Amino acid sequence: MNIEYLKIKGLRMPNKTKMHDRYGDFKVLGENSDNTPLVSVVMSAYDTPKKFLSKSIESVLDQSYENFEFIIINDGADRLTSEILNTYAKKDVRIRLVIQDNMGLTKSLNRGVLLAKGKYIARQDTDDLWMTEKLKQQLDIVESKKNIVLVGTYCRVLDKDFNDITDSLSGFNDRLNIIGTEEIRKALTKFNPFCHASILVNAEVLKKLSSYNDSYTYSQDYELWVRIMHKHEAMIIPDALTKKIFHSESITGGSKRSKQRLLGLKARYKAMQYFNAPFSEKIKLWLKYFTVQMLPESVILIRNNFKNS
Repeated sequence: MNIEYLKIKGLRMPNKTKMHDRYGDFKVLGENSDNTPLVSVVMSAYDTPKKFLSKSIESVLDQSYENFEFIIINDGADRLTSEILNTYAKKDVRIRLVIQDNMGLTKSLNRGVLLAKGKYIARQDTDDLWMTEKLKQQLDIVESKKNIVLVGTYCRVLDKDFNDITDSLSGFNDRLNIIGTEEIRKALTKFNPFCHASILVNAEVLKKLSSYNDSYTYSQDYELWVRIMHKHEAMIIPDALTKKIFHSESITGGSKRSKQRLLGLKARYKAMQYFNAPFSEKIKLWLKYFTVQMLPESVILIRNNFKNS
């Protein structure tokens, strides 16, 4: 296939193809090959620390299974991040770089899903790492067990210096020993047992469900797994094939933290409805939901009363 090239900061890059979808106009940088990959890996990049971004991308490109396309969405990232993404797109023909104005993680992932050509879709975050056998082990399962449409893996947590801190995190180890469909459904009524960057999902199932819910700016993965698990089966590989880097910029604070908690509780309630959780547990969840919703206003009221006293 003949491709015209243009200069981008000293690199020779394929011309950008202008495209349009339900979210608006965008551009795709990379060869639109006629080859159909078995897997489409989707990543959205915005403002992750650069040392994590490079390692994350390389952990995908170093997979022992190689028949995949790597769709990276540049979601209005800064200059340095854009240069890193451009460099990797130049190095590896499997990368399709999407260039767009910032519109947030949920819509960016949905755009990536719409572009995906693979039979399966895998998620990667800009601050997570894959072990080299991750895709291969997941494909061995979904290709041999057709009833399984969603596969995650165990996940270890690293600090900003790449030291393993998993065992020091309270609550994280509660997610272990969750492997099969019924265990996952039960867990979903309490928390999200999947590490987002660990999953591989059947693309047809994902697209029939319209992918991520646009109204969930946070906990979009939790809500999606609940909908998938309502009618389909899944499993989690009991091997830490994914590593998540925990750093200061991965922590959500302030009003965003409250919204994240509210949307997480909303997804959890949906799981309770689907998977027949006890009524008493639903009541407890609603109380927690309204407490989180009211707390910011309560704090402001107390502060104002203190000032006026």
